[in-house]
Amino acid sequence: MSLDIRRAEGLSAEALRLGMVAGFEGYAVPMAPTAEQFAFMMGQRGMVPDASWVAVEGDVVRAVWLVSIREGRGYLIASGTAAEWRGNGIARRMGEASIADLAARGVGTYWTEVLHGNNAARALYDRLGFTTAREFSWYDLTPSGDGLGEICAWGDVVAEAAACRDWEPSWQNSDASLAAVSDGITVVQLRDARGLVGYAAMVTASGTVAQIAVREDARRRGVARGLLARLGALSPKGALRLANVQSDDAGFAAAAAALGAVPDLGQTELRRTL
Repeated sequence: MSLDIRRAEGLSAEALRLGMVAGFEGYAVPMAPTAEQFAFMMGQRGMVPDASWVAVEGDVVRAVWLVSIREGRGYLIASGTAAEWRGNGIARRMGEASIADLAARGVGTYWTEVLHGNNAARALYDRLGFTTAREFSWYDLTPSGDGLGEICAWGDVVAEAAACRDWEPSWQNSDASLAAVSDGITVVQLRDARGLVGYAAMVTASGTVAQIAVREDARRRGVARGLLARLGALSPKGALRLANVQSDDAGFAAAAAALGAVPDLGQTELRRTL
């Protein structure tokens, strides 16, 4: 039986979740989210069902190509094909359908990330016309020391956050993504008479730090260490993961090393003009 490639609208979240789980089986970082985790992930990244694609066999989703659209940009959240169907060009066909669809909608650019070492996926994205935009690093950290900062809402820091940053967060960690799941993140801030000194935002359930930044004049004073220690005390695991740190930020890399952060797998951010 061949697979039918169609839009994802009309399919249940559970059908899409199971298709994603099957599609990532056997990968270096398999993704098997619970229903709650899948809902959070799609909400955070902004999945649009009628811009997303699936390959179905009867009523069963065998491959997914899940897409978001925000402010004239498209983003591939996740793509994967069940093991028994890999090598048949299904992902390429979904990708081509998605590119044509986004271009018809007037979307200007298309973004995604690929794990370092996932050569098959990278080759597919190359064939689809994606090129490297940035490299990202991940770190694992068990914070120590005294915590700094008070717990606040994401809305309390978002207007001043960009002034503290040297680079834009990745799609999943963007201001819009954090606003979309604000009930599921923990934010701490430190202020002085000038305003926001520094802040950090963590996905509460996983202990993943989505954003951390310190105002330039307040750096190298232990602010980042204190903010991370505060989040570490609030993390359900006691440990933290720093996700999608821009790899060419030498200052961040040095600070992470000084804090005892351990580098883990990284990703390449990809971009395609439509």
